[in-house]
Amino acid sequence: WSAPVKLDVGGIDPGHVVAEVVCLIPQLLMNWFNVQFYFGGTSLLIIVVVSMDFVAQLQSHMMNSQYGDIMRKANLKNYGR
Repeated sequence: WSAPVKLDVGGIDPGHVVAEVVCLIPQLLMNWFNVQFYFGGTSLLIIVVVSMDFVAQLQSHMMNSQYGDIMRKANLKNYGR
């Protein structure tokens, strides 16, 4: 495994910047462009996080099923005990 990459941008965490931008998008759209936006920043952030978690779980499930198929095809000893 490789170590996670740390970005040093003067003490500002890039994750915090992204979270702030996602939360501010609805307010900026309503104020600058008069767009009717029915989700607040927090709601939008929750929707993004839940969808990312769903995709991660789906990928994990697909990898797990592929791993099981590979083990079955390899016909290794003691598989399935």
